[in-house]
Amino acid sequence: MAEPRPAQADERPVAVFDMDGVLVHGDVFGSFVRQHLRGSAPHLLAAGAVLPWLTAPMVLRPTRRVALKAFLDLALAGVTDEVYATEASRYGAELGVHPTRVVTQAVAEARRLVDEAGHRLVIATACETRLARAYVDAIGLVDAEVYGTPITFRRTGPMQVAFHNHGAQKVRTLAAAGIAAPWAVAYTDALSDVPLLRGARRAVLVNPDEWLRSRVERQLGHAADEVSWPEVRLPRADRPRVG
Repeated sequence: MAEPRPAQADERPVAVFDMDGVLVHGDVFGSFVRQHLRGSAPHLLAAGAVLPWLTAPMVLRPTRRVALKAFLDLALAGVTDEVYATEASRYGAELGVHPTRVVTQAVAEARRLVDEAGHRLVIATACETRLARAYVDAIGLVDAEVYGTPITFRRTGPMQVAFHNHGAQKVRTLAAAGIAAPWAVAYTDALSDVPLLRGARRAVLVNPDEWLRSRVERQLGHAADEVSWPEVRLPRADRPRVG
């Protein structure tokens, strides 16, 4: 699957939002996978059997992506693309009305930028694209453009990941869609999104701690703006990944 083709010219200022940890509390794709496992005893048993062997590789940066891909291939084995699309649509819609997962202040800010400031709203996320789209629609941002990780699922064989929309890949994905920097503003809670922040005239960190604040400032060469939106203490497995 190729990267998105350029859209028609749009002269509106662009507001880019990360999704996990910004518009939603937690890791959407991760929580989707856990729900899927809870509903499938064979998958849960198989995933539980290999998880001890994959835990260390998933923690180490050089092997993290390969180990995580192996775990997801096992956890979602046998799921067809049609079944995934149905489950993702249902889960995204449910999550979008969850009282403690939706970051209502972020949604309100996104709506303000569109309705009052006339911005073009873009969601750049590492989450699988259709799942991200379902969640974004459920929180009322149906006019947002969503750019995530394109994944195709097959009944047999591993899932096919066209590219992981993470870090600098987000910048390339937006450029391929005709949404090249500079953008008016970018919101994120992740150090991996420094390339996205570099492309924004206004870089905004969401709920940063001193560790994130100092590292982003060092990489940008200046301090980013900050917003403090209410946080929810989630189980460790549901927290968005950092880095």
